[in-house]
Amino acid sequence: MKKIESLEHEIRGIDLEMSSKQIEYNELQDLYNRKLHILKELDTAMELWLSYSE
Repeated sequence: MKKIESLEHEIRGIDLEMSSKQIEYNELQDLYNRKLHILKELDTAMELWLSYSE
């Protein structure tokens, strides 16, 4: 569960960074790609958590 919370926290941080300042397109693209990677990790962690809770 801590991994899920950590990943969610990291996603919120990326969202804030993407929306809080003017950033270069390349940096925005890097942040977006990192967010996609973390979302995949989060999905995997949630599936694992759900399989243990059944």
